[in-house]
Amino acid sequence: MITPQMFKALGRSKEIVTVLIRHGFGQLLDRVGLPGASVLKTMVKRESRTPAATMPVRLRLVLQDLGPTFVKLGQLLSTRPDLVPKEYTAEFAKLQEQADAIPYEAVRRVVQAELGALPEDIFASFARAPFAAASIGQVHKAVTRNGEDVAVKVQRPNIHSQVRADLEILALIAELLERHIPEMQYYRPTEIVAEFRHALRREMDYTIERRNLETFRANFASHADLVVPRAFAELSTPRVLTMEYLPGCRVDALTDSPVETRRRLAAAGLSIVLKQVFEDGFFHADPHPGNIKVLPEGKLVLLDFGMVGRVPETLKFRMADLLLALAARDHDAIAEIALAIGDAQSEVDHDRFLRDITEVVDYNCAEQLKNMRIGEALADIMTVALTHHLRLPATLSMMIKALVTVEQTARTLDPDIDLIGAAKPYVKELVRQRYGLQRNARSLLQALKEYVRFMRQLPTELTLIIRKLKSGTLTVEFKHLGLDGLIHAIEHSTNRISFSLIIAALIVGSSIVMSSGRGGRLFGFPTLGLIGYLIAAFLGLWLLIMIIRSGKV
Repeated sequence: MITPQMFKALGRSKEIVTVLIRHGFGQLLDRVGLPGASVLKTMVKRESRTPAATMPVRLRLVLQDLGPTFVKLGQLLSTRPDLVPKEYTAEFAKLQEQADAIPYEAVRRVVQAELGALPEDIFASFARAPFAAASIGQVHKAVTRNGEDVAVKVQRPNIHSQVRADLEILALIAELLERHIPEMQYYRPTEIVAEFRHALRREMDYTIERRNLETFRANFASHADLVVPRAFAELSTPRVLTMEYLPGCRVDALTDSPVETRRRLAAAGLSIVLKQVFEDGFFHADPHPGNIKVLPEGKLVLLDFGMVGRVPETLKFRMADLLLALAARDHDAIAEIALAIGDAQSEVDHDRFLRDITEVVDYNCAEQLKNMRIGEALADIMTVALTHHLRLPATLSMMIKALVTVEQTARTLDPDIDLIGAAKPYVKELVRQRYGLQRNARSLLQALKEYVRFMRQLPTELTLIIRKLKSGTLTVEFKHLGLDGLIHAIEHSTNRISFSLIIAALIVGSSIVMSSGRGGRLFGFPTLGLIGYLIAAFLGLWLLIMIIRSGKV
């Protein structure tokens, strides 16, 4: 049950409700029964600039207006076509993290608290103004005592308390959505918020980002086309990250460069992301153009390692199979692989699923392999899976989003880029590994070990079951699923019946007092009886209003 104390603890609840109403989500708040929404609706005017805006646009504006936590939520959802429809992921991808810079004095206090001294005492020089400011932190250019140019990422003060409060109210809204709007259950809002909470906490710990950076640097130590900044562990903490400063321009700013330069950069970018996914199994999950720079000597630089993904070996093999099936335009194989990867939340209509898969593959795949929009095809396959209530691994969605982003950026530099051609060497190597003697021998040995372990444990387990049967202590647990709605309806009905009994008791008691005629009088009637009638009338009217508003008269 939601109490006023809960909302009091959620400092930002009023602001969040106000923004939702202003952007036209008042009816949604009514459906979920969010306390205070009906009062605020009479006080807040809907934003006049967005009366004809689509639902994705309005929701993006809500996230944008609510600040850092909600902007981050939108950015996470933009990488998850398995959770939200394509039109929403496309709109959320427009969310930018540009934010107002925090005062330099606040930066000094954070650095002093984390590193034990003021910036001017630690570094030879430290720029007062940041060259980049985002929702969680901002980046200042500095020079170490050894004369090395560095970028110092400093977290905003009090960001943890604000994020914590926002996450609490997000969890509450998600719970209300699932409880009161049945169609939202397929989108699993409570799971989304739980996953977002985990991802955001990791992103706000710069120690994890530093370790990610070091892993990427090791993976690409000998790569000819990519440079990964070096981290300075002695100048880094969970709230301050110091890394090598590498000057350069955004990769999408080179559209007017010579054709050969653009082709080389497009091929290099595609090769880098394919290596991450199919070889390293550890990939940058947000490789948008702002996170990819080009050095003066023509090498690429990858930035911002807060959001990463890991690819299990099994998923690598299935992705290789999927790319081979796309190249062959084998609709049946594509549908079969998608069903094998996904976890069906309800019975899947296989004929309709195959038809939908065929449509998106034929739409995105041209006659010539090099003109196939592989990234878009994969994203559309995820959308079909979502439509058919197939739950896909989070890593797969993030991987496909990364491929889509890099392919789009590569095509702006080189419209003739061939993703299938670039992926062939990696796919061939995965196929070789999958059916190689060494891997099969290892798998057979592992299966044999598990079989021996099972056979050793079997007699003990059987003996235990027989003992419990003899002693009558064997228990079987039944778990009922899908009864939350029924329980909630019974609770509502019980509360209304109890309320009605109280009203009836007040009316009967007041009538007895009226009949007795005893006690003080008001307007010629017994005062106590009159008060009882008034209370009963007020409570009855309030109960009637609640029933009418629920839409279940």
